[in-house]
Amino acid sequence: MKTTKFIKESKACQLCAVSANTLSRFSESGYLKRKGSSSGFFYNTEELISLFGVKNDSIHQQIQKEIAEDNTSKPILNKPRTVKSKKKKYQKRTENKIQKELHKKAVDSETLSKKIQKLDAQKKNNEINNKDILRLENLIKLQEKMLDAKDIEIKDLKKQREWLQERVEKLDEKAERDQMLLLAETQMLNKMLNFQQRNKGPVTKALEWLGYKKNTTTIEVD
Repeated sequence: MKTTKFIKESKACQLCAVSANTLSRFSESGYLKRKGSSSGFFYNTEELISLFGVKNDSIHQQIQKEIAEDNTSKPILNKPRTVKSKKKKYQKRTENKIQKELHKKAVDSETLSKKIQKLDAQKKNNEINNKDILRLENLIKLQEKMLDAKDIEIKDLKKQREWLQERVEKLDEKAERDQMLLLAETQMLNKMLNFQQRNKGPVTKALEWLGYKKNTTTIEVD
């Protein structure tokens, strides 16, 4: 692999608009290749362009310019001296990290799916509860109207009862007056008949004795 395809980490962060931690995570996951030295890490420009979508020609020229400056000012990076066993361990560690990352994403996706299902269920329950609440509110309004109508009916009945009670009292008073007047008239008639009975002439008495005239008697009142 040619050294001209690698660029410093600071320049890569600046041109791709990401942080150094992001580049490091992509490298550990196997999406980017990087080289390390005493001056820091260097990243492959082609992979950066492909991964982060750096397609603008001016940006690409700027990357090539930075590469040229680094090549003229600094020596070419030496290949890291690694043993095959270390390389295998590094690859295995990288694969394990990728598997853990994928497992974590799968767990997160499953958790997110469960949360979405739970939210959907809660939304349905809320819709059902809202319908029940509206139905109960309508029932309460209907009952309130019925109670208002009953109150009006009760008031009308109370007014009718008071009117009837007043009417009965007036009729009782009138009946009592009429009874007193009738009693007074009866007593007056008795007095008049008694007076006439005492003042009968001889002719009237003779006619009554012969039966040509009925004998008047006193009217008794209970």
